[in-house]
Amino acid sequence: MGDFIKYLFIFPCLWSANSFAITQTQWDGNFRVEELGEQLNDRSQVFLQYNLKIDSKNNRASLSMTTWHAGITCIGDYSLK
Repeated sequence: MGDFIKYLFIFPCLWSANSFAITQTQWDGNFRVEELGEQLNDRSQVFLQYNLKIDSKNNRASLSMTTWHAGITCIGDYSLK
């Protein structure tokens, strides 16, 4: 009877801890995309590298960028909805 009471107490604790845990999605992690663009007049080539970090647990995404010759960037931190 004593073991039954132990399990009766422990099982709801484990159940509630797991039921409220936030799991990662398939999109969580670090991602990198590289793009080579057109060749310029000076024979250099446009290069873009996007580094995206997604953390759905904290509802955050961060984008950084390495580029040569790109006039517009989207670098920053974003809130996931």
